[in-house]
Amino acid sequence: MASEVTPGPSPAAASATVPAPATAPVLQLSQICKDFGEGDLVTHVLKQVDVTVYPGELVAIIGPSGSGKSTLLNIIGLLMSPTSGTLRLGGDDVSQLDDGALTKLRGERIGFIFQSHHLLGGLTAAQNLMLPLMIERGRETPEMRALALATLADVGLAHKADALPSRMSGGEQQRVAVARALVKHPPLVLADEPTGNLDTDNAERVFALMEQYNQQRGTAFVIVTHDPRIAARCQRTIEVIDGRARSLR
Repeated sequence: MASEVTPGPSPAAASATVPAPATAPVLQLSQICKDFGEGDLVTHVLKQVDVTVYPGELVAIIGPSGSGKSTLLNIIGLLMSPTSGTLRLGGDDVSQLDDGALTKLRGERIGFIFQSHHLLGGLTAAQNLMLPLMIERGRETPEMRALALATLADVGLAHKADALPSRMSGGEQQRVAVARALVKHPPLVLADEPTGNLDTDNAERVFALMEQYNQQRGTAFVIVTHDPRIAARCQRTIEVIDGRARSLR
């Protein structure tokens, strides 16, 4: 039996600027299965998972270790192909795309925030933000730097634009990582335990930034978290257990 996960009503606290769920979804997973191994050694990691995410939604994914959360996030992020099922980004079925087309689509429509910030130590904060833009456009431009500086200002780190990661605190580094994920204004951002390495104050700051973009710009976020406080503040919570997904609210 398929795992039905459908969007719930938006909370009253959500900004009026967030698009209503009646708009087209940014993400649709239908009957997604993922198997590893072959023959008698097949492990069914995901089992007929259905997930739909709309613009402006803030969705938490929870579940015990080994339940399939990371595999699900990797499939959503086009980093791993499902064994079966359909994945649509912005209405486009990605199943027939080659690696080059998947890479292009991922760069255009998805931002990533990881538990470890993965900043390049030899690049400044601004240069770390410009890197995904340079990959796409081939060289640094004044417009690119202006966009990087504006995004750093959004996360309160304009004064760290020319600082190397080693000259920033852990919380500041993670805020730069959030800015890097948002610099191209993707419609969907995937976050894998984005506050897992931070203390309470910095975790609050980082999550508040994601809330800000979600509410003011309609960016959809899918956040894997073990923190019940983070999950409670999301509009919807999806629980993954033994490869099946169900909506808790």
